[in-house]
Amino acid sequence: MAFYLGASASGRAQQVTLSVKNAPLEKVFREIHRQTGYDFLFTRQMLEACRPVSLEIRDVALQDALRLCLKDQPLGFIIQDRAVVLREKQQNEPAADILPPIDVQGKIVDENGQPVAASVRIKGTTNGTVTDENGVFRLTGIDANATLIISGVSIQTFEWKINGRSDLGTLTAKIKVKENEAAVVEVNTGYQKIRPQNFVGAYSMMDSATYNQRPGMDIIKRLDGMVTGVLFDKKRSTSSELSTVQVRGFSTLGSYGPVQGASNMEPLIIVDTFPFKQPISSLNQNDIESIAVLKDAAATSIWGAQAGNGVIVITTKKGKYNQPFRVSLTSNVTIESKPDLYYLPQLAVADYVEMEEMLFNLGNYDARLFNTTTWPALSPVVELLARRRAGKISAADSAAQIDAFKAMDVRRDLDKWVYRNAVLQQHHINFTGGSSIMSYGFSAGYNRSLNNVQHSKADDQFTLNSNASIRVLKGLEVTTGISYT
Repeated sequence: MAFYLGASASGRAQQVTLSVKNAPLEKVFREIHRQTGYDFLFTRQMLEACRPVSLEIRDVALQDALRLCLKDQPLGFIIQDRAVVLREKQQNEPAADILPPIDVQGKIVDENGQPVAASVRIKGTTNGTVTDENGVFRLTGIDANATLIISGVSIQTFEWKINGRSDLGTLTAKIKVKENEAAVVEVNTGYQKIRPQNFVGAYSMMDSATYNQRPGMDIIKRLDGMVTGVLFDKKRSTSSELSTVQVRGFSTLGSYGPVQGASNMEPLIIVDTFPFKQPISSLNQNDIESIAVLKDAAATSIWGAQAGNGVIVITTKKGKYNQPFRVSLTSNVTIESKPDLYYLPQLAVADYVEMEEMLFNLGNYDARLFNTTTWPALSPVVELLARRRAGKISAADSAAQIDAFKAMDVRRDLDKWVYRNAVLQQHHINFTGGSSIMSYGFSAGYNRSLNNVQHSKADDQFTLNSNASIRVLKGLEVTTGISYT
């Protein structure tokens, strides 16, 4: 009896993508039918002698996919109309895995999306080619099952199996770091990016990887403990975030401070080459790519007297030239437990009241009770004891009220009626890309901060950022940007 899988479907693509391991052949046929709409005709006895299939292919033509599926199997196939008819392989029939030669093309970029110069060679042969200035390579008439070896001066060598695909798309190569040699780092002074060996001043760098190790925090908190030479005064109570930051100590100049003539320690903030005079909290934390801190006279030589407290240079995320379109989505929720009012060991309320009764009987409060000049404050328990001694309240009534005080604990009331868990939400989406003459970036972020006091209003922040750069002429670049908070 012949088994017929599914009904024909028209208008489907004849490209097949499979990722199976030790899968029955019938299951593989069902998946191919789902993707292409082609029906399969076979007998049950045909499949009994077939082995499971392990295959990894992507966007391969139907006929080539079938040849790969039936590799080393006792079956052949014929495609008629919209059906695949399986048959027993004839004697001396060519192996099913022999595919016709194909032409292959692709593009090689580094981890930053920049095209790289690379050599592309067919494994096991000396045939190959090199990429052009855009990182694109083309090979003609090669084996559909060949493996490419990709190498270059600035990238790590890696292999890529073709699996019958003509268009390999964009291949990302890892940047090569020589042994005992640090990766290339550039210091952003706000005016230019220069290599550390060419920068004469003192600085600290916080690259993208280090910055993103501490998600859920604001910009200033991410710097705490991550850069040298920067001190954070956590005991200062002030509305300004930057006033808690010191870069190599205090400045004696006060003309830039909130109080004329008073010493001010706030560093200068530079965002994408411009001094930033707004609160730093108006920047979205997830829009930041890297941070550099300039700490000595070299910073003053660049930015003048206003850099006397040091400079924090912030670089935001932007698109790069010759970069494919990329979407990055970040979402995190931080929950902070409400204050533990019982963390600090204290005398129990009942014990404290009993201590007051003992001290009252010893005459400890008499001087304050008879002081009619300054009228010092006394606790409710001491006042009750004084009224009982004066005969203004009975012993039973005063004892009942004192017992009520023993049962009170303001920490319990605060924990139940005042405090709650604080919740911080950060959601961010970023789009970047670029061609050889233009790069672009767009991001949107939403932050919601709910503090630990019940019934207080949450702080909501919505940010939009858009930037584009165009290479108008050789050596001339025009950059535009819009930021909304």
